Amino acid sequence: MIIPDVNVLMHAYRSASPLHAVAARFWSVALNGDQAVALSWVVINGYVRLMTNPRVVAPAIHVAAAEHDVRSWLQRRNVVVVHPTEQHADLYFGFLRSAGTAGNLTTDAHIAALAVEHDAEVVSADTDFARFAGVRWTNPFAP
Repeated sequence: MIIPDVNVLMHAYRSASPLHAVAARFWSVALNGDQAVALSWVVINGYVRLMTNPRVVAPAIHVAAAEHDVRSWLQRRNVVVVHPTEQHADLYFGFLRSAGTAGNLTTDAHIAALAVEHDAEVVSADTDFARFAGVRWTNPFAP
């Protein structure tokens, strides 16, 4: 099972991104493959928030387009939405304590905890996931 970070999804859907081709290919293979794809609402929310914000993405997409993207993912046979389990708080705060900070790492720690709870590998260009012991992480853009 994989759990993508929002940066992978944004690169996959932004044709202007220099990483678009790699991300789009990765995401297409993931959605059409047999491996389970775990989505979290924090990543879905991040996708909608960032892709519809003209200060972040130019041109921004309309909410209807973002909704279409998300609903198309959720309809795939191999896509599941994952939720925190009873272990989540311990994992989440443990990751933040071990990193020695919170701030910008809070969402990453949440995704990392979900990945551990659901035996998933995080897929992200964000190297901060390497800071969390026990989290399987891969960068689809790495050579």
